[in-house]
Amino acid sequence: MLTRAFLVLTAGAIAAIAAPAHATTPFMASVSDTNCNGKTTCTLAFPAVVSGKKLTIQHLSCSIVTKGETGSVSSFVLSTAGSGTGTPGDVFPGAPLVEGSNIDTSTAGSTLFYVSASDQPVVAITSGAAILGAAGNGCFISGTTTP
Repeated sequence: MLTRAFLVLTAGAIAAIAAPAHATTPFMASVSDTNCNGKTTCTLAFPAVVSGKKLTIQHLSCSIVTKGETGSVSSFVLSTAGSGTGTPGDVFPGAPLVEGSNIDTSTAGSTLFYVSASDQPVVAITSGAAILGAAGNGCFISGTTTP
């Protein structure tokens, strides 16, 4: 009987711990390439973080196709729209794969990148060849938001 009472008490204590006042909420977003076609540099912008929230990005993955068999994407740089041009961010190197007459460069990795309320996460793309604006191109981020 003592064991059963302990389990009931423990379950009640866990329920109280599981719902703190500042709970995190899972976050996922993707953005398709709609503005990079024919360019060698461009920026993909995600929706702005909701006012009163803070976004912690924990994962980024991207896939961009460039024209020809040379000149793949050299880097994907995660930063914020509010940080301004030239501000360093998290750099993700590209891994190129020749597909027919084009190169599909992808990247995926873990990070702890913070974005303030009302700011916008962005990924700056630098390539050695023209980017092909195709339906499969784009980036995905996931993480959590907190109040």
